[in-house]
Amino acid sequence: MGIWNFYFLAKLYLHLRGHIAFHLVPNGLFFAYLMISGERLARVRPVLARIRPLLGLPIALALLWHDAYVPPFTMVFSFMTDSATRPTPGYLSSFLLGYWNPAAAAALALILAVAAWCAKRKIRLAPVTLALMLAASLKSMSRTVDVPAAQEDLFYLMEERQRVPFKQPSAGAKPFDIIILHVCSISWDDLKRMGMESDLFLSNFDLLLTRFNSVASYSNPAAIRLLRGACGQSPHDALYREAPAGCYLLEELRRQGYATYTLFNHDGSYSDMAKSLAELGKADPPFPLKNPPVVAKNFDGASIFNDYAVLEEWWRARQAGGAPRAALYYNSISLHDGAHALSDGSWWKRERCEKYRGFIQRLFADLSKFIPLVQQSGRDALIVFIPEHGAALAGSRIQAKGLRDIPLPDITLVPVGIRVVARDASAAVAAPRRVDRPLSYRALAYLFSQALQGPGLSREKLLSARSIASIPQTAFLAENQYARVAAHGGRYLYQGKDKTWMDISAEAGSESAGPEAPR
Repeated sequence: MGIWNFYFLAKLYLHLRGHIAFHLVPNGLFFAYLMISGERLARVRPVLARIRPLLGLPIALALLWHDAYVPPFTMVFSFMTDSATRPTPGYLSSFLLGYWNPAAAAALALILAVAAWCAKRKIRLAPVTLALMLAASLKSMSRTVDVPAAQEDLFYLMEERQRVPFKQPSAGAKPFDIIILHVCSISWDDLKRMGMESDLFLSNFDLLLTRFNSVASYSNPAAIRLLRGACGQSPHDALYREAPAGCYLLEELRRQGYATYTLFNHDGSYSDMAKSLAELGKADPPFPLKNPPVVAKNFDGASIFNDYAVLEEWWRARQAGGAPRAALYYNSISLHDGAHALSDGSWWKRERCEKYRGFIQRLFADLSKFIPLVQQSGRDALIVFIPEHGAALAGSRIQAKGLRDIPLPDITLVPVGIRVVARDASAAVAAPRRVDRPLSYRALAYLFSQALQGPGLSREKLLSARSIASIPQTAFLAENQYARVAAHGGRYLYQGKDKTWMDISAEAGSESAGPEAPR
């Protein structure tokens, strides 16, 4: 075995720290392969003996990737080689710096030194390594949870039956606008890291949904889920197929007489967002902007426009358009990982939290300026602030800072605020009315549907005990293409590439306790 002991001992250390999984069967087979001496292998399989030195490294790397909590290699390769998604060198440098952990590096260096010392003195470490591998496998088996496939299917079966019906507004009802502000990268955990979970911006909403699950931890799937929010939660793969009639939020609002708009503070080209939302969410083509001020660059070098300037330009056009009812889907990437000021040439060297604080303060200031603009117009409006997902500022033991492949609760539990601009809502509420139950996108569709029934928009009706009690709940299940996280029996479970469920409550982050809502 020699120095190969370091490979297994290093992985076992990372597994003990919770950073990677450890699959006994493939690692055991590789261990057995390495235990066969070169002379013995030459007698049995001469060809294997000749190519053995060439096989070891790729097998070791493939096994490490298999054990790590990362997406399949093909997905990462596609991301890095596709010109439409490939990040800039600065962003890659920033991302890799986020992986640096002095304590872990020192521990791995010590393991390497011990393995090298033993190899030099021909001290057999293999029995110790094998014993530790067996112990690690027993630990892994104790965390595996049996979730019957029928139980997984039941969740989707129940959700598939859910619909939020939209009815025509009552004759003579006063029209109002619906404005959805869909912003990138804010979760409750991110706000806690910034000490902003009680920020004045959030205090100015009438209703605050504290256990809202964004389900996805990437922008396009999150936006598609929101735009299909009139129906229950669907599996990730179903997002890229046609949804049943009545699921598309903007389409339902058009049927109720709304002029609908889609607005970005970016060009909508990354990951074909504008095209995807039009095809899969029935969104409108992006509203054409007239030279909006560029305030930042995204991680791929694309321009990011000032939020207030973009919203103000649309609002002026909306007023001039004269439609009695208008609905806006606005998407902002001002907080996207890798966003940086135009003049910041060394942005990738700076601490992520430091950059994030400046951007979120400016975003909150811009949105806080926009709400009075709507109020001053005399139009009634229902304004919804909803993040796509979190920024993963802190990371966790199983996922580094900035990575969102595993949709952990610290990433998908986002603050959703609802503000009523109406005749009976001129005075600010003393504090937002909180809803601490598990909710998702169907809750928003329900609130829109209810607001359309009656003589007009009313804060009193929205905040009534009956209205809040009727908001439909959705059990916590977050998912991306290759990973799921579910709340089950007071624990958080993870299903990854190997399709087995594992208890990750200890690694899920500060929200792993689940039931207690942030205050």
